[in-house]
Amino acid sequence: MDPFDRWLEADSRLKAAVHEFIASCSALQNANPTDVSDPVLDDKIAQIRARKSSLAARGTIITRSQDTIDRVLARFPSRASFQGLPAELLVRIFGFAIPSHCRWQYTTWRNGLVKITSVCRRFREAAIGAPLLWSHVDFYLTDYKEDSRPPHLENLWLERAKKSQLCVHFYCQSNLTEDYLPPYTPKMPKLPQMLAALVPYAKQIVELDLRNFEFGHLVESLTKIRLAQSNASPVTTLHVQSIQPRRPIVDNSRSLAWPSNFFTGLSQLHLNGIPRAGSPTLLELVKALNSCPNLHTLWIINLFILEDKSVRNYPKINLRQLRFLSLHWLREEGSQKLLSLLRPGNARLHLEIDMVASPDYLNVNKDFITNFRVESLYLRHVEYWDYDDPEINYYLPCMRSVRTLVLSLDHCATGPHLSSLISKGKQNSHTPQLPNLRTLYLMGGRFKPHNSDMLKQIIASYSLNKLVLLSCIPYSQDYPESENEKAERRYKDVLDWIRRRVPIFQVMRNQHWSWHQYEQNET
Repeated sequence: MDPFDRWLEADSRLKAAVHEFIASCSALQNANPTDVSDPVLDDKIAQIRARKSSLAARGTIITRSQDTIDRVLARFPSRASFQGLPAELLVRIFGFAIPSHCRWQYTTWRNGLVKITSVCRRFREAAIGAPLLWSHVDFYLTDYKEDSRPPHLENLWLERAKKSQLCVHFYCQSNLTEDYLPPYTPKMPKLPQMLAALVPYAKQIVELDLRNFEFGHLVESLTKIRLAQSNASPVTTLHVQSIQPRRPIVDNSRSLAWPSNFFTGLSQLHLNGIPRAGSPTLLELVKALNSCPNLHTLWIINLFILEDKSVRNYPKINLRQLRFLSLHWLREEGSQKLLSLLRPGNARLHLEIDMVASPDYLNVNKDFITNFRVESLYLRHVEYWDYDDPEINYYLPCMRSVRTLVLSLDHCATGPHLSSLISKGKQNSHTPQLPNLRTLYLMGGRFKPHNSDMLKQIIASYSLNKLVLLSCIPYSQDYPESENEKAERRYKDVLDWIRRRVPIFQVMRNQHWSWHQYEQNET
C-alpha cells in the first residue's frame, strides 16, 4: 500500500472515530450526576478526567500533521477549478449549452442558459454580461392547440442580447401532415405576440429561420419582420421551410403572394418544402435571386417552380459570389430551367444535384458542370435505380475537373456505382475515370466482400488525400450467417488497409449529414 492509500484509509478511520467520540461526548453530557455514588461510574469518571490532558496532546499532534499535509500537497499541482477560470473562458463554455445550428431540435436545452444563471452568482454575472450568448433566440409554437401565454422567455433572451446581432429561429409543430388526423385550420394565437416582441429588434436580425409553418402564417411572419426593418436589410441568412399538407386545409384563404423585399441583401438562402400554391414562378424566382447578387449559398429543395407561359426570354441570374448550390427534389423542368439561367463566378463551386438520367435534365446538368468547371460535386441518389446501367455513367464524361465527389450509394447499387469509378485495362490494371479526384465521400453503401475488394481497387487506382465513409456498413442479411461474418471480416480488413494508404480517412455514422455544415465545421 502506497503512502497516499495509507493516508486515505487512516483518514477514513479517524473520521469514523471522531464521529463516535462526538456521540459519546453528547451521551456524557446527558449523564445524571445523582448516579455518581455508583462505584463503577465513579471509576469511569476518574479515567475520563485522567485522559483529558492526553486528549489535548492528540489534538496538537493532528494540528501539526495538517502542516505536513499542506507541505506535501504544495509539491503536487491542483486540479483545475471553475473558480480560477476567467470570465471569457466561462462564457465560451456556456456557449456549448446553446447548439449553434438548428437549435430548435434540442428542445431539452431551450432553458439551458437560464439554468446556468441560477447556479451561482459568478455564473450569473458572466452569462448575463455576455450579450452574444443570448443572440440566438428561439420561438416555439404549435398550430393545433390554443396557447396564448405571453412570450416571457423569448423577451428575456431579447433583452439580454442587448445590441447584438440576432439569429432568430421560429419553429412550428404541426399535425397537418398526419393522415390519421382530420384536417383543420391552423391557428397560432401566440404568433402575433411573438412578432410584436421581435419587431423592436428587427434591425438587429442577421439570420432568420422559419420552419414547418403553414404557408400563410409563414408569409405573414416574414412580411412583418421585413417591413419592420424598413430600408435596412441586415438579414444575410434566410431559411424558409413550409409544410406540405397531405390533404387540403379547411380554410386557406390567405394571400400567398411573396413580398418583393423578401430576399434583398441575402448571402445565404434556403427554400424547402414550399407547396405549389405558394411556390414562386420562375420569373419571380429569377428576380428574387438577382436582388441578392452577393449570394454565396443557395439551397432549393422540394420546390415546385412554376413556369410563366407569357414569358419567352428569362433574364440570366448573375451570382458571381456563389460557392454552394443545392437543387434537390425539384421538378426536372424547373431544375433544368434554373440551371440554364444561373451564371456563377469563376471561384470554386460545390454543386448538389439529383442523379437523374433523363436526356433533357442530363444535358443541362452536364453543360453546367462543364462550362463552369465544377470541382466539388454531390450526386444524390434517385428513388429508383437502374442497377444494370448506373446513372453515374452518364455524368462521368463531364466530371474531368471534379476534385471532390460526394456519391450516394444504395443497398444494391453499391457495386455498380463503385465499379463505374475505374476502368479495367490490360493485364487486369485499373485506370481512374476521374483523374483529378482527390477527395471522395461515399454515403449509404452496403459492402459485400466483392464490393470491399472494389473499394480497395479504387483506392489503389486514385491518389486520394481524403476518404469519408458515411453510414456505410458491411452487407448484412438474415441468412446465411457465414456470409455475414465473411463480409464483416473483409470490410474490416479493407478499412485497415485504407488507413495505411489515405492521409485522411474517416468513418462516420451520421444519418442527417450536410456537406455544407460539415465543411464549415472542418474549416
